[in-house]
Amino acid sequence: MLVGVGGSGRHSLTRLATYIAGYDLVQLEINKEYSISAFKEDIKRMNERAGVTNKPVVFLFSDNDVVNEAFLEDVNNILSQGEVPNIYSNDEMNVLRESVRKAAREHKIMETPEKLFEFFMSRVRDNLHVSFCISPIGDNFRNYLRMYPGLVNNTTINWFMPWPQDALYEVAQRNLTEKSEFEPEMINNLSDIFCQMHVSVSDAVERYEEELKRTTYVTPTNYLELVNGYLKLLADKQKEVGQ
Repeated sequence: MLVGVGGSGRHSLTRLATYIAGYDLVQLEINKEYSISAFKEDIKRMNERAGVTNKPVVFLFSDNDVVNEAFLEDVNNILSQGEVPNIYSNDEMNVLRESVRKAAREHKIMETPEKLFEFFMSRVRDNLHVSFCISPIGDNFRNYLRMYPGLVNNTTINWFMPWPQDALYEVAQRNLTEKSEFEPEMINNLSDIFCQMHVSVSDAVERYEEELKRTTYVTPTNYLELVNGYLKLLADKQKEVGQ
């Protein structure tokens, strides 16, 4: 479980780690018509990849994907039991048993229906990894953890903290170097200014909460918008003056 505000790098780091490990990454394609039945079909496809082809799979799931809280019930079952109960029809189970029969024979597993399906599910448990990205902001974080204990009991929790000043500076410097024609000294000075602006707002937010008991959040996404907003304004003004 990756806990952090938007823009803190939870999805990017999951994709990077998945690529380095050589695993397959699966994300949901949410649209207006996406339903619980479509979600279960996606789980079946992940299970098939993990259990039949014996390929490690990372399921990248975020709180923004929870269009129906029943999704979390299924994710909780995957984390705590390794499977979603009653997801397969008898015909589907027969197909899965036949798909793993050869591998089961190589592992000297008894070829009874129960043992074959058990072998399939053991492979799924070994190969399917869930990476759940959630923001600590608001009530959902607290409510989800209370209602679905598997999110806490069966995960390793990683907290994504605010970016340090070195990271803020590096991001600004890289963007300015790639998207402007300033001299290096100007780029360094501008990067310093962006850092100071972001840090000063973060400090003001803490003071704001202490004095007025009002909570606001300054996220890395805000910082990226600051840098990109400056670059867009710069390009617009350069074009305007040039014309």
